[in-house]
Amino acid sequence: MTELLRAAMREHAADVDHEPTDVATIVAAGRRRVRGRRIAAGVAAAAATGIVAAGVAVLAPSGGDTPVATGGIDFSTLEPSWAVGEVIHYGRDTIEADEPVRSYVLSARGAVYADATGTVRLTTGAGDRTVGRVDPDAAILRADRGGDMAAWVDVSADAPALAVLDTSTGRLVRRVPVSMPAAGPSDNEFEEVLVFAVDGDAVLWLDDDGVSLLDVATGEATVLDPGGDRWSIAGARAGVVLHDGLVLTADRPEGEGGDRLFVSKVSELASGDYALVVRPTTIETYASYGALDPTGERVTLEDEDAYTVFSTSTGAQVAGALDLPGFSVGYDWLADDRTVVMSLPEVGEDSDASRIDIVVCTVPESVCTTYAEGVVGFNGDDSSGFALPIGEFLD
Repeated sequence: MTELLRAAMREHAADVDHEPTDVATIVAAGRRRVRGRRIAAGVAAAAATGIVAAGVAVLAPSGGDTPVATGGIDFSTLEPSWAVGEVIHYGRDTIEADEPVRSYVLSARGAVYADATGTVRLTTGAGDRTVGRVDPDAAILRADRGGDMAAWVDVSADAPALAVLDTSTGRLVRRVPVSMPAAGPSDNEFEEVLVFAVDGDAVLWLDDDGVSLLDVATGEATVLDPGGDRWSIAGARAGVVLHDGLVLTADRPEGEGGDRLFVSKVSELASGDYALVVRPTTIETYASYGALDPTGERVTLEDEDAYTVFSTSTGAQVAGALDLPGFSVGYDWLADDRTVVMSLPEVGEDSDASRIDIVVCTVPESVCTTYAEGVVGFNGDDSSGFALPIGEFLD
């Protein structure tokens, strides 16, 4: 998501009287540079069809037994969140992190964040706890917003591994060795190792073996797509997977047709192979990412710089606010059918004059109100230590 978001924000900043963002170009660049949405499907389909572990070793749980600090913030109550420097905002509460926040994600139990060195910490609002380390150049973290699990590719040991953290206990419950791309030709088209999504007890990640699914509860891991070069994911939640259409359907070979997103649900999957989904729900949009609601029934996304919401059942747009100024993108959901939107009303060389607002919009009424005004300055080059709970850095 964030490479596309960074590119769109900077393009918007380059020209105050800008033309609509060339999303096709941004998407192509994002696929080359971040590769962060590559996935072969089956978030829960693998478990539903009885697929067993195939060629992936899973190590025993690890981590300390010291209880997580309690008495902090109730993260199960959904609130707007953003971070600036060392301060994580959660609703009207603030958390003083040990170090400036580079990227972070939210679970129902706390916030998991990475600093500029790649150190990963868990905070509940009552103290921080070091739980691992990521590559600081990427700082990619993933979590189930409504559950307990968070995951990342951990580099704190000699051999990188997929680390899964139970945020309710602060304990690493799974550590899975990952296959690093070789120096020469690799089966992994993108030569990348990263976590795509955490959905309940399912964790999906990409390494040199391809795209794999880990069932955290059982410890079973399965390679779903050797090479991991067929699909690009935009979001996954409650068994619903939002993805692009690379080689997905017979009527849209790779590289042909307009930009669209597709939705596949567990009930529609005959196996873990998306190629068998011949008629998925289609969303006509230029977006390449999306934030699914807790039920997976709706997705908020940015479409040509505008905030929109689509139904994942019909593919129809069900909400949108054309009167939001500048560049606006939905990035999270609250209770009572509300979305959280980052809005960049004006852009100029002076970051004090160009400031990001946090906006809350109702669905389907599309009534938007400013929740926090001018939370950070933005001048097109950086966002001054600004982070959103999407698991990747923005500056």
